[in-house]
Amino acid sequence: MIAEDDDTKVPVVAVVGFLPASKEGNLLKHILTGEHGKRVAVVRYADCLGVDGAELERCKCSQCVVDGVDLVETANGCAVACCRRHGDLAAALKKLKARQGCHLFSRLDKIIIEGADACDAADVHVAFLDEEVASFVRLDAIVSCVRLEAKCDVDMGLIQDWLHELRTEGAASDVFSVKGTLAVRHAPKKYRYAAVHLDAKNAVGRFGDEAWAGDRTSTLCLVGRNLDATKLRARFGACLATAENYRRIVEGLRFKIGDAVECYCEGKGWERGRVVKHLYQEAEWARSPGFVAPYQVRLDGGCLIYCPADDNALIRRAACRRAGPVRRSVTNYKRRGVRA
Repeated sequence: MIAEDDDTKVPVVAVVGFLPASKEGNLLKHILTGEHGKRVAVVRYADCLGVDGAELERCKCSQCVVDGVDLVETANGCAVACCRRHGDLAAALKKLKARQGCHLFSRLDKIIIEGADACDAADVHVAFLDEEVASFVRLDAIVSCVRLEAKCDVDMGLIQDWLHELRTEGAASDVFSVKGTLAVRHAPKKYRYAAVHLDAKNAVGRFGDEAWAGDRTSTLCLVGRNLDATKLRARFGACLATAENYRRIVEGLRFKIGDAVECYCEGKGWERGRVVKHLYQEAEWARSPGFVAPYQVRLDGGCLIYCPADDNALIRRAACRRAGPVRRSVTNYKRRGVRA
Protein backbone atom coordinates (compact mmCIF):
# COMPACT_ATOMS: atom_id res chain seq x y z
CA MET A 1 0.00 0.00 0.00
CA ILE A 2 1.35 3.41 -0.95
CA ALA A 3 1.76 5.74 2.01
CA GLU A 4 -0.31 8.91 2.00
CA ASP A 5 1.61 12.15 1.56
CA ASP A 6 1.73 13.89 4.98
CA ASP A 7 1.14 17.25 3.27
CA THR A 8 -2.37 16.12 2.27
CA LYS A 9 -3.31 15.04 5.78
CA VAL A 10 -5.06 17.20 8.33
CA PRO A 11 -2.70 18.25 11.18
CA VAL A 12 -3.78 17.29 14.68
CA VAL A 13 -2.82 18.87 18.00
CA ALA A 14 -3.82 16.91 21.11
CA VAL A 15 -4.37 18.67 24.43
CA VAL A 16 -4.41 16.12 27.25
CA GLY A 17 -4.52 16.35 31.01
CA PHE A 18 -6.42 18.80 33.21
CA LEU A 19 -7.08 22.19 31.62
CA PRO A 20 -8.56 25.01 33.73
CA ALA A 21 -12.15 25.72 32.74
CA SER A 22 -11.44 29.38 31.95
CA LYS A 23 -8.70 28.54 29.45
CA GLU A 24 -10.72 25.71 27.93
CA GLY A 25 -13.80 27.88 27.59
CA ASN A 26 -11.84 30.68 25.92
CA LEU A 27 -10.28 28.23 23.47
CA LEU A 28 -13.61 26.62 22.56
CA LYS A 29 -15.43 29.95 22.22
CA HIS A 30 -12.70 31.38 19.97
CA ILE A 31 -12.75 28.36 17.68
CA LEU A 32 -16.53 28.08 17.42
CA THR A 33 -17.48 31.74 17.10
CA GLY A 34 -14.34 33.63 16.08
CA GLU A 35 -13.77 35.04 12.61
CA HIS A 36 -10.38 33.40 12.20
CA GLY A 37 -11.00 32.08 8.68
CA LYS A 38 -9.97 28.54 9.58
CA ARG A 39 -12.01 25.34 9.53
CA VAL A 40 -11.14 23.66 12.79
CA ALA A 41 -12.70 20.61 14.37
CA VAL A 42 -12.55 20.09 18.14
CA VAL A 43 -12.80 16.46 19.25
CA ARG A 44 -13.63 16.19 22.93
CA TYR A 45 -15.07 13.78 25.47
CA ALA A 46 -18.60 14.45 26.71
CA ASP A 47 -17.47 14.50 30.36
CA CYS A 48 -14.74 17.11 29.82
CA LEU A 49 -14.94 20.33 31.83
CA GLY A 50 -16.07 23.60 30.33
CA VAL A 51 -18.56 22.46 27.67
CA ASP A 52 -20.93 25.35 27.11
CA GLY A 53 -24.12 23.75 25.82
CA ALA A 54 -25.87 27.10 25.43
CA GLU A 55 -23.00 28.35 23.27
CA LEU A 56 -23.38 25.35 20.99
CA GLU A 57 -27.17 25.82 20.77
CA ARG A 58 -26.68 29.43 19.64
CA CYS A 59 -24.08 28.75 16.96
CA LYS A 60 -24.86 25.31 15.53
CA CYS A 61 -26.51 24.92 12.16
CA SER A 62 -26.81 21.13 12.01
CA GLN A 63 -26.28 18.09 14.17
CA CYS A 64 -26.11 14.35 13.75
CA VAL A 65 -25.35 11.38 15.96
CA VAL A 66 -23.66 8.32 14.45
CA ASP A 67 -22.05 5.41 16.33
CA GLY A 68 -22.13 7.22 19.66
CA VAL A 69 -20.35 10.31 18.31
CA ASP A 70 -22.16 13.68 18.38
CA LEU A 71 -21.11 16.05 15.61
CA VAL A 72 -22.11 19.72 15.72
CA GLU A 73 -21.29 21.99 12.78
CA THR A 74 -21.04 25.70 13.59
CA ALA A 75 -21.87 28.79 11.57
CA ASN A 76 -18.22 29.68 10.97
CA GLY A 77 -17.49 26.32 9.37
CA CYS A 78 -15.95 24.65 12.41
CA ALA A 79 -17.19 21.60 14.27
CA VAL A 80 -17.31 19.89 17.63
CA ALA A 81 -17.26 16.09 17.81
CA CYS A 82 -18.07 14.70 21.27
CA CYS A 83 -17.06 11.15 22.17
CA ARG A 84 -19.52 9.36 24.45
CA ARG A 85 -17.22 6.57 25.56
CA HIS A 86 -13.57 6.17 26.44
CA GLY A 87 -11.89 4.82 23.30
CA ASP A 88 -14.20 6.53 20.77
CA LEU A 89 -11.48 8.85 19.49
CA ALA A 90 -10.84 6.84 16.30
CA ALA A 91 -14.58 6.77 15.55
CA ALA A 92 -14.82 10.55 15.97
CA LEU A 93 -11.92 11.14 13.58
CA LYS A 94 -13.48 8.79 11.01
CA LYS A 95 -16.77 10.69 11.33
CA LEU A 96 -14.97 13.94 10.54
CA LYS A 97 -13.35 12.31 7.53
CA ALA A 98 -16.73 11.13 6.22
CA ARG A 99 -18.27 14.58 6.63
CA GLN A 100 -15.61 16.44 4.64
CA GLY A 101 -17.18 17.93 1.55
CA CYS A 102 -20.69 17.86 3.06
CA HIS A 103 -22.63 21.02 3.90
CA LEU A 104 -20.22 23.66 5.30
CA PHE A 105 -17.38 21.19 5.39
CA SER A 106 -14.61 21.55 2.88
CA ARG A 107 -11.10 20.48 3.82
CA LEU A 108 -10.37 20.92 7.52
CA ASP A 109 -7.38 23.10 8.37
CA LYS A 110 -6.75 21.55 11.77
CA ILE A 111 -8.16 19.17 14.36
CA ILE A 112 -7.77 19.78 18.09
CA ILE A 113 -8.24 16.81 20.41
CA GLU A 114 -9.25 18.10 23.82
CA GLY A 115 -9.16 15.28 26.32
CA ALA A 116 -9.08 16.64 29.90
CA ASP A 117 -8.97 13.81 32.45
CA ALA A 118 -10.85 11.32 30.28
CA CYS A 119 -8.17 11.09 27.62
CA ASP A 120 -4.41 10.69 27.85
CA ALA A 121 -1.53 10.51 25.42
CA ALA A 122 -1.86 6.73 25.13
CA ASP A 123 -5.44 7.14 23.85
CA VAL A 124 -4.21 9.45 21.11
CA HIS A 125 -1.46 7.11 19.97
CA VAL A 126 -3.84 4.11 19.95
CA ALA A 127 -6.30 5.99 17.72
CA PHE A 128 -3.53 6.76 15.22
CA LEU A 129 -2.77 3.05 14.84
CA ASP A 130 -6.03 2.73 12.89
CA GLU A 131 -5.17 2.69 9.15
CA GLU A 132 -8.19 4.76 8.12
CA VAL A 133 -7.36 7.40 10.73
CA ALA A 134 -3.68 7.42 9.77
CA SER A 135 -4.59 7.99 6.12
CA PHE A 136 -6.62 11.08 7.01
CA VAL A 137 -4.67 12.91 9.75
CA ARG A 138 -1.15 13.41 11.04
CA LEU A 139 -0.19 14.05 14.66
CA ASP A 140 1.70 17.34 14.93
CA ALA A 141 2.02 17.65 18.70
CA ILE A 142 0.70 16.49 22.06
CA VAL A 143 0.31 19.36 24.50
CA SER A 144 -0.36 18.32 28.07
CA CYS A 145 -1.54 20.19 31.13
CA VAL A 146 -0.44 19.04 34.56
CA ARG A 147 -2.22 20.33 37.65
CA LEU A 148 -0.27 20.19 40.90
CA GLU A 149 -2.20 20.67 44.13
CA ALA A 150 -1.54 20.17 47.82
CA LYS A 151 -3.47 21.19 50.91
CA CYS A 152 -0.25 22.33 52.47
CA ASP A 153 2.09 25.32 52.60
CA VAL A 154 5.13 25.46 50.34
CA ASP A 155 8.60 26.64 51.30
CA MET A 156 9.53 29.75 49.30
CA GLY A 157 13.17 28.76 48.96
CA LEU A 158 12.37 25.24 47.80
CA ILE A 159 9.81 26.34 45.19
CA GLN A 160 12.17 28.99 43.79
CA ASP A 161 15.02 26.47 43.61
CA TRP A 162 12.78 24.04 41.72
CA LEU A 163 11.69 26.61 39.13
CA HIS A 164 15.35 27.56 38.67
CA GLU A 165 16.23 23.88 38.14
CA LEU A 166 13.56 23.57 35.43
CA ARG A 167 15.11 26.52 33.59
CA THR A 168 18.66 25.19 33.85
CA GLU A 169 17.61 21.66 32.82
CA GLY A 170 16.45 23.01 29.47
CA ALA A 171 12.78 22.34 30.21
CA ALA A 172 11.80 25.98 29.67
CA SER A 173 11.22 25.44 25.94
CA ASP A 174 8.81 22.58 26.71
CA VAL A 175 6.85 24.43 29.40
CA PHE A 176 4.60 26.98 27.71
CA SER A 177 3.11 28.48 30.85
CA VAL A 178 2.99 28.12 34.63
CA LYS A 179 0.27 29.68 36.74
CA GLY A 180 -0.97 29.18 40.25
CA THR A 181 -1.61 30.33 43.79
CA LEU A 182 0.66 29.26 46.62
CA ALA A 183 0.29 29.21 50.37
CA VAL A 184 3.79 30.16 51.51
CA ARG A 185 4.90 29.16 54.99
CA HIS A 186 4.97 32.08 57.47
CA ALA A 187 3.08 34.30 54.97
CA PRO A 188 -0.55 35.21 55.76
CA LYS A 189 -1.42 36.34 52.22
CA LYS A 190 -1.78 34.43 48.96
CA TYR A 191 1.22 34.30 46.63
CA ARG A 192 0.27 34.37 42.94
CA TYR A 193 2.73 33.22 40.28
CA ALA A 194 2.56 33.28 36.49
CA ALA A 195 5.31 32.69 33.92
CA VAL A 196 5.71 32.07 30.20
CA HIS A 197 8.34 29.48 29.19
CA LEU A 198 9.77 29.73 32.74
CA ASP A 199 11.57 32.89 31.58
CA ALA A 200 12.43 35.09 34.54
CA LYS A 201 11.74 38.15 32.36
CA ASN A 202 8.20 36.89 31.71
CA ALA A 203 7.49 35.74 35.25
CA VAL A 204 5.40 37.57 37.82
CA GLY A 205 5.28 36.42 41.43
CA ARG A 206 3.94 38.50 44.29
CA PHE A 207 1.89 38.46 47.44
CA GLY A 208 -1.54 39.95 46.85
CA ASP A 209 -3.87 41.73 49.24
CA GLU A 210 -6.04 38.64 49.76
CA ALA A 211 -5.34 36.81 53.00
CA TRP A 212 -5.99 33.10 53.48
CA ALA A 213 -9.29 32.22 55.13
CA GLY A 214 -9.82 28.56 55.93
CA ASP A 215 -7.78 25.80 54.26
CA ARG A 216 -4.46 26.87 52.76
CA THR A 217 -4.02 25.14 49.39
CA SER A 218 -1.09 25.42 46.99
CA THR A 219 -1.83 24.94 43.29
CA LEU A 220 0.24 25.19 40.11
CA CYS A 221 -0.86 24.46 36.55
CA LEU A 222 1.81 23.72 33.91
CA VAL A 223 1.00 23.62 30.19
CA GLY A 224 3.56 22.26 27.74
CA ARG A 225 4.80 19.32 25.73
CA ASN A 226 6.61 16.17 26.86
CA LEU A 227 5.64 16.88 30.47
CA ASP A 228 6.33 14.04 32.90
CA ALA A 229 3.39 14.35 35.30
CA THR A 230 4.79 11.80 37.75
CA LYS A 231 8.13 13.56 38.00
CA LEU A 232 6.54 17.00 38.28
CA ARG A 233 4.25 15.88 41.11
CA ALA A 234 7.19 14.36 42.97
CA ARG A 235 9.26 17.54 42.66
CA PHE A 236 6.32 19.71 43.69
CA GLY A 237 5.86 17.48 46.74
CA ALA A 238 9.53 18.05 47.61
CA CYS A 239 8.80 21.80 47.81
CA LEU A 240 6.12 21.49 50.48
CA ALA A 241 6.76 22.84 53.97
CA THR A 242 6.69 19.44 55.65
CA ALA A 243 8.80 18.02 58.45
CA GLU A 244 10.24 15.41 56.07
CA ASN A 245 11.36 18.01 53.52
CA TYR A 246 12.93 20.20 56.20
CA ARG A 247 14.71 17.18 57.63
CA ARG A 248 16.28 16.59 54.21
CA ILE A 249 17.31 20.26 53.99
CA VAL A 250 19.01 20.09 57.39
CA GLU A 251 20.79 16.87 56.43
CA GLY A 252 22.19 18.67 53.39
CA LEU A 253 23.58 21.63 55.33
CA ARG A 254 27.34 21.74 55.85
CA PHE A 255 27.33 22.70 59.52
CA LYS A 256 25.59 21.18 62.52
CA ILE A 257 24.32 22.97 65.61
CA GLY A 258 27.31 23.68 67.83
CA ASP A 259 29.86 23.77 65.00
CA ALA A 260 32.45 26.56 65.17
CA VAL A 261 32.23 28.75 62.06
CA GLU A 262 33.37 32.08 60.67
CA CYS A 263 30.81 34.47 59.20
CA TYR A 264 31.45 37.49 57.06
CA CYS A 265 29.80 40.49 58.74
CA GLU A 266 29.19 43.82 57.06
CA GLY A 267 31.82 46.39 57.96
CA LYS A 268 33.80 43.99 60.18
CA GLY A 269 34.94 41.17 57.95
CA TRP A 270 35.12 37.60 59.21
CA GLU A 271 34.03 36.88 62.80
CA ARG A 272 34.01 33.63 64.74
CA GLY A 273 30.91 32.08 66.28
CA ARG A 274 28.86 28.90 66.65
CA VAL A 275 25.72 27.66 64.90
CA VAL A 276 22.80 27.78 67.34
CA LYS A 277 19.83 27.08 65.06
CA HIS A 278 18.92 25.66 61.65
CA LEU A 279 16.20 27.08 59.39
CA TYR A 280 15.93 30.39 61.20
CA GLN A 281 12.98 32.68 60.48
CA GLU A 282 11.73 35.98 61.88
CA ALA A 283 8.12 37.11 61.78
CA GLU A 284 9.28 40.71 61.23
CA TRP A 285 10.77 39.98 57.81
CA ALA A 286 7.87 41.77 56.16
CA ARG A 287 9.84 42.49 52.98
CA SER A 288 10.58 38.80 52.43
CA PRO A 289 7.62 36.77 53.75
CA GLY A 290 8.39 33.08 53.80
CA PHE A 291 12.16 33.52 53.75
CA VAL A 292 14.04 30.99 55.89
CA ALA A 293 17.75 31.36 56.66
CA PRO A 294 19.75 28.12 56.88
CA TYR A 295 21.68 29.22 59.99
CA GLN A 296 21.44 31.40 63.05
CA VAL A 297 24.89 32.00 64.57
CA ARG A 298 25.96 33.41 67.94
CA LEU A 299 29.23 35.28 67.49
CA ASP A 300 31.94 35.01 70.12
CA GLY A 301 31.05 38.50 71.27
CA GLY A 302 27.47 37.36 72.03
CA CYS A 303 25.77 38.97 69.02
CA LEU A 304 23.13 36.87 67.20
CA ILE A 305 23.20 36.97 63.38
CA TYR A 306 21.66 34.92 60.60
CA CYS A 307 23.28 33.61 57.44
CA PRO A 308 21.00 33.93 54.37
CA ALA A 309 22.64 31.08 52.42
CA ASP A 310 24.79 28.01 53.00
CA ASP A 311 27.54 29.50 50.89
CA ASN A 312 31.28 29.34 51.62
CA ALA A 313 31.47 33.03 50.72
CA LEU A 314 29.24 33.78 53.72
CA ILE A 315 29.94 31.04 56.25
CA ARG A 316 33.02 28.80 56.48
CA ARG A 317 35.20 26.69 58.71
CA ALA A 318 38.36 28.50 57.68
CA ALA A 319 39.13 31.93 56.21
CA CYS A 320 38.35 32.50 52.56
CA ARG A 321 38.20 35.47 50.23
CA ARG A 322 35.93 38.33 51.12
CA ALA A 323 32.38 38.19 49.83
CA GLY A 324 28.89 39.53 50.54
CA PRO A 325 27.74 40.31 54.10
CA VAL A 326 25.74 38.25 56.54
CA ARG A 327 22.83 40.33 57.81
CA ARG A 328 22.26 40.90 61.50
CA SER A 329 18.88 39.77 62.80
CA VAL A 330 16.09 42.28 63.30
CA THR A 331 15.77 41.47 67.01
CA ASN A 332 19.49 42.05 67.58
CA TYR A 333 19.37 45.43 65.84
CA LYS A 334 16.47 46.46 68.08
CA ARG A 335 18.35 45.30 71.18
CA ARG A 336 21.22 47.64 70.26
CA GLY A 337 18.89 50.51 69.37
CA VAL A 338 19.92 50.46 65.69
CA ARG A 339 17.34 50.67 62.92
CA ALA A 340 17.26 47.45 60.81
